[in-house]
Amino acid sequence: MSSILQTYYRGILKRLKAEIDLLNDIIPHATTKGTANEESLKQILENFIPKKYAIGSGIIIDSFGNRSKQIDIVIYDQNIYPNLFSQTSTSIFPVETVIATIEVKTFLDNSTLNLAAQNTKSIKDLKHYVEEITLNQPDPKTPLNIKRFKTTPPLSFLFAFRSDSNNPKTWNKRFENCNSTNIVPDISYVMNISSVFYYRDLSDRNSLSASFFHLRECDFKEGGLNTNRVRIDKKNEKFFAEGDSYESSTVGESDNMYYVQCPERAFLAFLIQLVDLLDAYPRHTKFEINKYLDDRFMEAKDISLLSDN
Repeated sequence: MSSILQTYYRGILKRLKAEIDLLNDIIPHATTKGTANEESLKQILENFIPKKYAIGSGIIIDSFGNRSKQIDIVIYDQNIYPNLFSQTSTSIFPVETVIATIEVKTFLDNSTLNLAAQNTKSIKDLKHYVEEITLNQPDPKTPLNIKRFKTTPPLSFLFAFRSDSNNPKTWNKRFENCNSTNIVPDISYVMNISSVFYYRDLSDRNSLSASFFHLRECDFKEGGLNTNRVRIDKKNEKFFAEGDSYESSTVGESDNMYYVQCPERAFLAFLIQLVDLLDAYPRHTKFEINKYLDDRFMEAKDISLLSDN
């Protein structure tokens, strides 16, 4: 049976797709389109991720003088983020306050995938001002359960609306090739091929995996229980179900029947994985701004020792 949550987010994705298609048609400037797409995605994320996180965009820095490239979407801990760093047109985020980043691509090809990998590397190269943090991890039997966690760079995600190839297997190969020479984002969602690319183990860069999400009868039939995969005999063909339009993929079985894509299920899987990783990420309980200031910056004179001459 199609769950309430799945039905709800299927509707959200349709609204997002309709908005993006309209923006791409009426706004000719590529940079403007990208910015509008980021704002559309931000609105959905703000309604999905827990309220303890906030969303922005800007540059991430560390206390050792390193900085990331411009980041489309930054997910940070608003409880410890110092507003001092958001007083200019470009927001700056100390790495200790950042949980995750999302690279947004209106159009994904080999070139933009490599660019996303470069941005990911600029994030993964950042270091916290401490190598470990101490946190209490209580459970019903042990209210006081102190553990030490090694600090790590922020999580990285990629969200692509469209791509130059609509073949999931082609993109699986491209991610593997890119991963062999670069650091691809921890989780990537490519909307037009209903696919999610991710690491089974974030500590093992050789654990890259890919999932393709197909349409099932229970996804569109009210009260349906049948989980049979929907397949048709033509690739890249429209399929209509209960007033909704879907498209068949270029992949299928050996009998020349092609799966119908279900981008909303892939999107929901992406969001669920994103939130799970956010909550598992070891976060600082406070931010020490003095770690970012040179001792000379706060240099001052005792007024009582000054002369009136």
